[in-house]
Amino acid sequence: MNFNVIFGTQMDLLKHLSKKGTLGEKSINLMSFYNECLKRWRLRFPVGTSPTIINYLEFLENMGYIKYVGECYERIVKIKPHDNGFLSYIKDQYPAEYRPFRNL
Repeated sequence: MNFNVIFGTQMDLLKHLSKKGTLGEKSINLMSFYNECLKRWRLRFPVGTSPTIINYLEFLENMGYIKYVGECYERIVKIKPHDNGFLSYIKDQYPAEYRPFRNL
């Protein structure tokens, strides 16, 4: 299940996009989630092994959680409607105190 391999910051990003709804968010504005991922990664893994921003967002796209609209710097990232269900599933299945991602 994707729940076992998704980064906590990617869950935060999905939650953020869920709040944005149909407007989505410019991809450049999502760097703070990636930067937080890098900060946490460096505490646990060797230097030079961290994912790139492309890997970070590509995972979400390949899993069908997000889609892109537009080109280059004007790219908008949107959560796919069914993935609001993924967030709801986690909230429903795990009580807040046992959720791996407590801020959901």
